[in-house]
Amino acid sequence: MNLKGVDGNLDLDRNDLIDVKNLDNLTYARILNLSYNRLENVDNLTNLVHIEDLISLNNNSLISLSGLKNLTYAGQVNLDYTSLTNLHGLESLTKVKYPFSLRYNDNLTSLNGLNSLNSIYSLEILYNDNLDDISAINGVTYISYRLFIDEREYSGKLDSNSYICQNFEDKVYRDSSNKWDSSHKSWICE
Repeated sequence: MNLKGVDGNLDLDRNDLIDVKNLDNLTYARILNLSYNRLENVDNLTNLVHIEDLISLNNNSLISLSGLKNLTYAGQVNLDYTSLTNLHGLESLTKVKYPFSLRYNDNLTSLNGLNSLNSIYSLEILYNDNLDDISAINGVTYISYRLFIDEREYSGKLDSNSYICQNFEDKVYRDSSNKWDSSHKSWICE
């Protein structure tokens, strides 16, 4: 297939897909929805650079995002209910205009791969029971809305001079209406 770009929606959810080999020339899309399939990787998306509105990979058996290694911008990212242990493959992602959702990923232990992310609307890191290292988001220099993260102590913490730690009271929440207890700042900040 020679599909290079999609100005509209490329909605392939609930198609029982096991690979995305026919999307190997895709460089941009407005919306790319690959949710509710059987994907373990997205290796054939290496040419993808820009997602205007949404990339959704929810409810897949994903163990690798290496195919997204050239993605620099996404309007919104949904990575809920996967088998990922880290976020390697997203090293080129610098900006997410709308929410980045990373929820219910039982195997996720670190945010490694998000090291280049610097500008985001909101980051929802919730219900990832084995997540212990959040240090990869040290480079975030702007959060328009909030960081939602489970309130517990992490071993891989953020630098105390990071944007998130410097704006802890205004930006860090455990859910949509409850801020973290400020006495627990040391649980995520060195």
